[in-house]
Amino acid sequence: MYKRGHGPNYLVRRRYLSSKLVLEENLTTVSIVIERGRCRWGRCYFCGWGKRYRDVPIEHLKEKICRTLDKYENISTVKIFCSGSLLDPEQYPREFLEWLLKEVENRGIKHLIIESRPEFITEEALNVLRSYNLKVTVAIGLELADDNILLNYYRKGFTVKDYLNAVNMLRRAGLGVRTYILANGHPILYNNPKYHREVLHKTLKLAVEVSDSVVAINAYPHEESELIKDWIIMRWRPLTCEEFISMLGEWVNNPKIEVDCENFRFIPRIPKRMRMKIVGVGRDVLLHPHFEVWQDFILRFYKPPPDKKYLLFLPCTYRKPYSKSPTHRAILSTLRIYPWFSKLHLVVVSTPGVVPYEYHTEYPFTSYDWPEWLETPEVKQEYIEITRERVKKFLERNADHYHIIFAYFHLESETLQAIIQAVNELGLQHKFVNVLDEDTYRRIVNEIGKDRVGSSVLRHRLALSRLVLVLNKCIKSIEEKMREEKEFLKK
Repeated sequence: MYKRGHGPNYLVRRRYLSSKLVLEENLTTVSIVIERGRCRWGRCYFCGWGKRYRDVPIEHLKEKICRTLDKYENISTVKIFCSGSLLDPEQYPREFLEWLLKEVENRGIKHLIIESRPEFITEEALNVLRSYNLKVTVAIGLELADDNILLNYYRKGFTVKDYLNAVNMLRRAGLGVRTYILANGHPILYNNPKYHREVLHKTLKLAVEVSDSVVAINAYPHEESELIKDWIIMRWRPLTCEEFISMLGEWVNNPKIEVDCENFRFIPRIPKRMRMKIVGVGRDVLLHPHFEVWQDFILRFYKPPPDKKYLLFLPCTYRKPYSKSPTHRAILSTLRIYPWFSKLHLVVVSTPGVVPYEYHTEYPFTSYDWPEWLETPEVKQEYIEITRERVKKFLERNADHYHIIFAYFHLESETLQAIIQAVNELGLQHKFVNVLDEDTYRRIVNEIGKDRVGSSVLRHRLALSRLVLVLNKCIKSIEEKMREEKEFLKK
C-alpha cells in the first residue's frame, strides 16, 4: 500500500490538516511504520513499498512498537502503517495482530488504526479485531472509485464493489472505516485533468458517505514504482501542493477529509538499476532525463531550510561528492569558524542545474563529468542559456527567502555569466554580490599562471581571504541593520 507518513501528531503536519483537526489537549497521536515480508498483491502502479521484501523477525517489530510507544505519554491514538495489509496472515501472523491489540489496550490507548486490502477483511479477521476493549479503525486504499482506473491503470486488483463489501463488513462488526484516496497516480490522469477532477470528486463523495475519515493524498513516486519511470521521461509529473488543493476544490473544507499534499521526505530517487555515469558536453547532457527530474523537483517543490538566510552559489568540482574536493574542502574549512556559517545556504550551480548542498551526495550529482576541453563556443552558449533559466526559476521561487545572494566563481566562468544574467533579468541586483573582484582575480592569475585558471583559483589564499572579507562584511551589516530595526519597533 502507499506509504502514509509517520511521527507523533502527524495528523497535523500540513496546514490544510491543522486548520481542521484539533487534538484533545495533552493527548498524542503516534504513527509507526513497520515492514515485514511483502504485500501479497504488490502490483499497484504507483507503489514501490509493496514490491519490496523485508525479512524482519516478529520480535523486532514488537520491540520497535514498544520502543516508540515508550517515548510518549497520554497517547490517544496509534496508527500502524505496514507496507501491505496487517490483516494478511501471511505477511503478519495472527499472533502478532493479537499481541498488537493487547499491547495497545494494556497501555490504556483508546484507538488503533491499521490498514488492509479488502480481500483480507474476513469474518475471521474481524472476530480478532473486535475481541478487545479498543476502538479499531481499518484503513483501505480505495484510491479512486472507478473500476477502469482501479483495474487497468492503478492495477489495484479489486473493484469499487469489493471496497464497499469490505466497508459493510467493518460496519457490521462495529469497526471504524478510514479511506485513502490517491490522486494523480497514473499518466492517464495527469494528461487528462478534466477527467481526473471528475473521477476524484466522484470518489470523494463516495468515500465521505461511507467512511469515518478520508485522507486525500497527492501521489509522489517511490523509486521502485513505475511512476518514477514516467517522470524520468516526462510522461507524468507530480502535482504541486497548490495544484492538488485546486483540484480538490470545495472538498478541501470537508471536516471528514484530511489533505496530504506533500509526501513525507519525498525526493526523486532514480532506481539503482537505471543509474549511470553521465559524461559529455552539449544539450543532451545538460537536459539528461535524470538531471531534468531533479530540476523539476528542486524548481517546483524544494524550499530552502528556514534558518539558511544567506545564499552562496558555488561551482561544481571534478571530484564528487563536491564536499570531498580540494576546492570545497578549502571553502568549508575557511568559513566554518564564523558564527554566521550556520545561516549560509550552499547551492552548487553546474551541469545538472541548481543543486542545494543537502542533496549533493545524491545520484546523479555524484555521477557525472563535463569534459571542458570538448566545449565549443556553441556548447558554451547553450550551457549559459540553460543554466540561466534554471537559476532564474530557482530565484523566482526562493529569492524572498534570502537576505542576500553571493556567487563565488572565477571571473571567466560561464556559470557566473548565467547567474548574473538571471539576477539582472529578475531585477535582483540589489541583493547580489559577486565575491571575487577584478583586482584579486588578476593577482591570483599572475601568481599561478593563466593555464591554471579554474577551480584552483577559488582555493587560493587570496580568493579565500576575499570570500571571508566580503561575506563577513555583508552579513554583519545586514544583521546590524535588522537589530536596529528590531530595537526601533520596540520603542
